[in-house]
Amino acid sequence: MIQTEDLSQYDATIAEKVVAALAGKLGKPPQSIRLDDDLIRDLGIDSMSMAEMTVLVEQDAGARIPGDELLDAQTVGDLVRLLTRYSHRSVPPESAAR
Repeated sequence: MIQTEDLSQYDATIAEKVVAALAGKLGKPPQSIRLDDDLIRDLGIDSMSMAEMTVLVEQDAGARIPGDELLDAQTVGDLVRLLTRYSHRSVPPESAAR
């Protein structure tokens, strides 16, 4: 189970997928990964590992995160929020505003 103070801002399914992907990539138990863990400082994810893991989760979640936004993800929770945002988009933002 993901450990965090407030799961309401996250899609639990996507959070579980992200944590599972990170755990598999890092060889850690999923319960040791927290949404507030820093991807680089706490988990030691380098840019190549981040790209590989993100592609796997994007495919599984049916989402595509723009590269510039992906670079802003600092924590596991940031990555979950981005995947949640883009997996729930069925209409491009420009069309939805009309």
